[in-house]
Amino acid sequence: MQVGLFFFGATKEPYMQKRFIEILDKNKITFCMLNPNNADFWERVSVCDAIIMHYGQYRTQLEQASTFIPLFENYFHKNCFPNSSTGWHYDDKIKQFYLLSLAGFNYIPCHIFYQYEEAIKFAEQTSYPIVFKLRGGAGSSNVRLLHSLSEARLYINKMFKGGVFNSMLELGLRYDLQYYGLKRFAHGKLSKLYHYLEEGYVKTDFWGIEKDYILFQDFCAGNTYDTRITVIGNRAFGFRRMNRKNDFRASGSGRIDWEKSKVDLGCVKMAFSVSEHFSFQSMAYDFIYDREGNPAICEISYTYNDLAIHTCSGYWDRDLSWHEGHFWPQYCILSDLLKDPQLKNIE
Repeated sequence: MQVGLFFFGATKEPYMQKRFIEILDKNKITFCMLNPNNADFWERVSVCDAIIMHYGQYRTQLEQASTFIPLFENYFHKNCFPNSSTGWHYDDKIKQFYLLSLAGFNYIPCHIFYQYEEAIKFAEQTSYPIVFKLRGGAGSSNVRLLHSLSEARLYINKMFKGGVFNSMLELGLRYDLQYYGLKRFAHGKLSKLYHYLEEGYVKTDFWGIEKDYILFQDFCAGNTYDTRITVIGNRAFGFRRMNRKNDFRASGSGRIDWEKSKVDLGCVKMAFSVSEHFSFQSMAYDFIYDREGNPAICEISYTYNDLAIHTCSGYWDRDLSWHEGHFWPQYCILSDLLKDPQLKNIE
């Protein structure tokens, strides 16, 4: 048995990789690093029994994943994490909405436009407030609550004319100062200037320029928290994330309620249903309540903070039976990927 770990570079090592290695070491499972810059890359790939390519939101990592994972699966017939069905829609809220809503799952309604005129027409007819999102971003970055037609026009003009850097939305001096505050606004500008003077370019590690589309999502008032359910195989981990202070957003707040009795089991059931329908290996679901008070998905992600999962006091199985204990998601993923229920966990 040999597991291949895809190597993105020493400064871009996936944050979950360290514990993958610890678990492989503890179970005396051979592994190798797969570096696409090395001459023996394809030879190493060919002898691996399974491949882990844990990528994040860096544009270069997303592009490498879309290049290599289909080759690993379709040409070399390797078991991969994530596999194509699990990862192709990662960090893309547009793909996620189309995928889940077309399959009939309750997803907070989105309104997506690829033409300026149609976006303006919608903005003139819709009710406010409404949520604006870029297709990528985590921790509630790139999510705004728009309160008026004039505000919506500002975003539509920006998205279809100049575009925005995904790492920091900028819509004009007065608006940006009001939204970010002087300290955060100045820090962002000085950081860009520093990298430009030192390295000769504007630093945009994570994404790049977003333009020629716009994504609106219905605003569902009354949600003071969201429910994060993470399904890995036959396990569902859950907790609630309270909203930021004076904000409608919960993701990235750091205000987590771990009490399992407060988790809506309706969210757990739906998360299991979605994962089973699409054969997802691992998926985190963010639930809020829609305008009728029903649990609804607003975003999904194959990857997440591993410590948050380990802090959970246990998990539900598909029968909603509770299993006590602390588990690293890497252990659960490897146990399923290698089909080894006897795999030893780490502390």
